[in-house]
Parts: sequence; C-alpha cells; structure tokens
Amino acid sequence: MCTLLHTRIAAHPTSPRVYRQSSVMSVVYTFVSLEKKDVNERLQNSRSHDKVPAVVFRRKGRAELARWVFAAVGQEYEDVGMKREDWPKYKPSFMGKDEFDEARINMVLECSEDMMQAFGKTVFGDDASKTAAKEKWEGSQQDEFLERFEKLLTTNKNGDGFFVEDEITVADMGFCILTDYFASQSSLEWGKFPKLNALRDHVEKENTKIAEWFAKRPVIPF
Repeated sequence: MCTLLHTRIAAHPTSPRVYRQSSVMSVVYTFVSLEKKDVNERLQNSRSHDKVPAVVFRRKGRAELARWVFAAVGQEYEDVGMKREDWPKYKPSFMGKDEFDEARINMVLECSEDMMQAFGKTVFGDDASKTAAKEKWEGSQQDEFLERFEKLLTTNKNGDGFFVEDEITVADMGFCILTDYFASQSSLEWGKFPKLNALRDHVEKENTKIAEWFAKRPVIPF
C-alpha cells in the first residue's frame, strides 16, 4: 500500500518507528494498516479523488514530517489512524518469529546496505574516484562482501536454505534484489558462491508467488 509521490512512504517491518536507509534520500515513516476491509475501501475512495492514502498512528511523531511535506506541495491525503495496541496484529511479516530472528535479519540488511554503499562509489563522484572505486570493487571488494554473506548463510543449517531458520524473510529478498543489480552492472561469478546462488533459486524460482510476479513485473531500471 505504499504510495510514491513527492514523498516516499515506506513500512518498517518490525515496529512503529522510522527505518532509515542512507541510500534513500526521502521521507520514510511507518506505514501500517487498520482493518483490511476498511482500509481497502478508504484506499479506493482516496484514489478516486486523487488523494494519497496515509495509514499511520493517530499522533504526530515521525509521520508529522510527511504531513508537512504534503502540505508544502499542496497534495491532499487521507490520514487514517490506528490504535497502537492493534499494531501487532497488522504489522508486515517476513521478519522471523522472534527478536533473535529479527536481529539476524537486520544484520543481513545492514550488510546489504554496506555493500550498496561501496558499489555506489563506482557510480557517483568524479571520474577519478569512480575509476578507483571500480578497480577496487572488481578487484576484490565485491567477492569479499559475498564471502561474508556466504559465511553468514552457512551459520543457519549449513547454508542449505535461508539466512534465518526455514522460511523466507526480507533478508533473503533484499539480498537477491541487491545482487541482481550487481550482476547486471559488473562481472559476478556465482560459481564461487554456490550457497548464495542456491539461495537465489530458493527465493526467485521456488517461491511460486515471487516467480509469478517475476514473469509479469514491468521492465524498469534499478
């Protein structure tokens, strides 16, 4: 239910607080749902009136910045509130079963962000810095990152599954999205990392819903 307009609104998967990624230069705040039927009806009404649906807690908090941004650009929106005690029933899944799982997932996501930041230096900056960063990236840095990921993967059931326990999480999805981009931009030898390559198959091919979405997703740049 995230809506992209003048402001980027996203959901933190675990708690009603801001989740910041340094690579996302945008306003990010908690985006959660009320009763699904009620929210769906409100979303349809909002779309028909060119309003942005914003489902947040009924308080200022982190969401207030986004409200100010909407006001500054003259964008109408529907501010639908929810009770804090209802949050556990509606928070998004794919974050594991307990706090230990969540900690491992966040560790993988942070490592993914570190890898993206390193790769970003090959794309952004002056010509000299980009050339130096690309030489470092293709020389050893990319493989060093992937070696760490594979070691992390093998700590869970010898790497014959997912990063956390027996179910797909946002850690697995985030890693696959990241490396899919790297593979399209530079040489990436998956033969060196058989466990990670198998993980990609688990996520992208064996998950039927993701595979179905892959078949029909729009072709757009990263």
